[in-house]
Amino acid sequence: MLMSADVMATASLLNPAMGAFAKAFPGASPTLVSLIATSVALGMIPACLLADRLVRRYNKKSLALFAFVLYFIGALGPALAPSIEGVIALRAVLGFGAGLLAPLSIAMIAELFEGQGRASMIGYGQAVGSAALIALQILTGFLAVRQWNWAFLAYAPMVLAPLALAWFVPSAPFAPQPAALPSERKSPLPRAVFAFAALAVFEGIALKFVLIKLAIYAQEEGLATAQGMGALMALQVGMILLGSIFFGRIYARCGAWTLAGAWGAMVLALVLLVATPSLPSLAAALLLSGLTFAGAHPFFFMWVSQVVERERVTQAMAVVQIGLQAAALLASFVTAAVLALVPGLTSVRGQFMVPLAMFALLAAGAAVFAWQHRGAAQPTRLASS
Repeated sequence: MLMSADVMATASLLNPAMGAFAKAFPGASPTLVSLIATSVALGMIPACLLADRLVRRYNKKSLALFAFVLYFIGALGPALAPSIEGVIALRAVLGFGAGLLAPLSIAMIAELFEGQGRASMIGYGQAVGSAALIALQILTGFLAVRQWNWAFLAYAPMVLAPLALAWFVPSAPFAPQPAALPSERKSPLPRAVFAFAALAVFEGIALKFVLIKLAIYAQEEGLATAQGMGALMALQVGMILLGSIFFGRIYARCGAWTLAGAWGAMVLALVLLVATPSLPSLAAALLLSGLTFAGAHPFFFMWVSQVVERERVTQAMAVVQIGLQAAALLASFVTAAVLALVPGLTSVRGQFMVPLAMFALLAAGAAVFAWQHRGAAQPTRLASS
């Protein structure tokens, strides 16, 4: 669970400090300053690609501890960096370490848990990550106000994860996987893995659009100030925590319908924002969007971990994680392009029609998927479908 928390905080932990970085490097362009956040994803993608090869040669626990060394070099090192280029380079090192940890954290859960136990652990990991992120972002803002490079010290408490891993987790269950036979190397991952990776890109772009525009929408409609919006966001975070804690039980009861429900909640949230802009509607939309966060990504990880053989979970998780990181890189460009192509969307309220349409497509597709897999909380492992 602590490993999952560290991965979740990789990029977003520094969000409260981005203004301080812009002031600290006045000669840097806004694009260069934004690379402090996005260079993490650039490091994560190649690491995810390498993860499956590395677990065939090294014990997963040992590999995770090595990844944590890279993680904290990249997390704490920027506090001493003399230039913004040094900060960006070290952030890419952080991303590389996190890119190894992301599939490993789920693969290690898959080694030790089955069924509802696995679903619960994935949900608990997201719950712990959400709670840790709230506390550490407050710490980040507190440190950044005093000195910009102190913000990176907010990563220091996260050293609990490798310490707990080294002390409490045995190495025996995570032995290196044997090299695949020639026939096995020719066997592709199930198409479902790549489908979920593609969905992660599509969904991630839509989510990013909503998150970027939500505070602007609240001020534009006269519903809440920036300070009030911060308080309202606690409703969303609370629902994410609650939904993540109970994800295992929900998944055991609803199976494939869990994803349709998660995306359907976001459709309803956006309908409320577009159709009835008011403070109660905004609060209800934040609660509903929390269900989306609590259900969609844990469902991806849970379902994918069940459609591949246990020894290929790391590889499958790496593919899904690449989709998530690609969404983070592409979101700003895609949303800008869409708004340029669709005339007349001058208000944020009108612009929300774009993610509403995207989530409606996702929810409809998820409903068809759920109907095809009705009653299947444990999908059959297949070689190529």
